Amino acid sequence: MSRAPLSGITSVRGDDACSVGLILTRPGSAVSALLEHAQWCDTLGDAARTWAAAHHCTAPQAVTCHAGLLIVHVSDAASGTALRYRANELLRFLQLHYALPVTRVTVRIQPHAEPSGVQRGPV
Repeated sequence: MSRAPLSGITSVRGDDACSVGLILTRPGSAVSALLEHAQWCDTLGDAARTWAAAHHCTAPQAVTCHAGLLIVHVSDAASGTALRYRANELLRFLQLHYALPVTRVTVRIQPHAEPSGVQRGPV
């Protein structure tokens, strides 16, 4: 039986934080339904925090779940970049401990935008 393609990691930009998100399952799958449950989301969030701390990334300020997307909110770009380059390791960690069926990873971390009203020009 063939399986539909799965999504991996993508970035989600917050107002004041770089964010890295894990899209963990196919929409409508049994695991996707579990991800909607707050306790499951907390468990995955704790796992992501533990992994980040063990790999010298700044601990995420928040981990949220929405429509099958686990979003790890990172306060600084350096830590976001560290997570970007180690995303495959985080993915394998979650697959090993939670048997999550994720097969592809894509990470993009966007730079912070200038605050409203700030314009850059010649000095």
